[in-house]
Amino acid sequence: MMEQLRGTHDYVSTAGFELIISAPVHKKDALQEALRLTQNRNVDGVILYPSFGIDQIIKDFQTKNLRYVTLGICYDQQKNNFVEVDQTPGSYLATKYLISLGHRRIGLLNKPYSFFMFNRDDLLNGYTSALQEAGIEVQPSLVREGDFTFEEGYEKTKSLIAEHPDLTAVICASDPMTYGTIRAIQDLGLNINDIQVVAGDNLPLTQKLFPQLSSITNPSYEQGRQAGKMIVAIVNEGRELSGITLNTEFVVRNMRPVVKR
Repeated sequence: MMEQLRGTHDYVSTAGFELIISAPVHKKDALQEALRLTQNRNVDGVILYPSFGIDQIIKDFQTKNLRYVTLGICYDQQKNNFVEVDQTPGSYLATKYLISLGHRRIGLLNKPYSFFMFNRDDLLNGYTSALQEAGIEVQPSLVREGDFTFEEGYEKTKSLIAEHPDLTAVICASDPMTYGTIRAIQDLGLNINDIQVVAGDNLPLTQKLFPQLSSITNPSYEQGRQAGKMIVAIVNEGRELSGITLNTEFVVRNMRPVVKR
């Protein structure tokens, strides 16, 4: 989220706008907070972070003719006012590269299915496509749903290794989950040479870790910058704009052929 905020701030500030950040404690308060901002603080537009129930907020915004952009597609058939990130390419490339190193038991710590109102299986789709392309059976038990946190990364990795002691690699949906995965591997008396770990965001902190980690590169900063650019254009032009989709990539660092334990 911080990289998205930084990208948005960098763009809107150069365009002569100020960025006001609001984080309601409860999801049910999100609409009222957004309305309060637009009505009482002379806010020109709102960038909405997707969460459960955001589709209703968008409908109310449209009814009241309020200008908005969402960080992701938030409901089926949404065509305008969003900046989406497709995780399929990065997930596919990460899985394919692991397979090229001899990995066959690859775990996936997936994003939560209920995080957004409009669910996408892009991370899972990339992983599945690479396995099927290589003729490797897709095993649902190698996939765990997480919630992007360190704690979930830790617990889900321990359960993966307990069920699949021959696990040789794990792909994580987020960098905090990655840190939890590394801790779980170490607490079990293993290291990242025994189980290769692929990070999910490639945040600045992850780029500084040693040993270095390969990572799916999530263009969070660019997503925020494009959202800032879009909301400024919507405010200035007074019309909705077509949504755009950014793709994840994959960066290779310090990866070795599979190690048999």
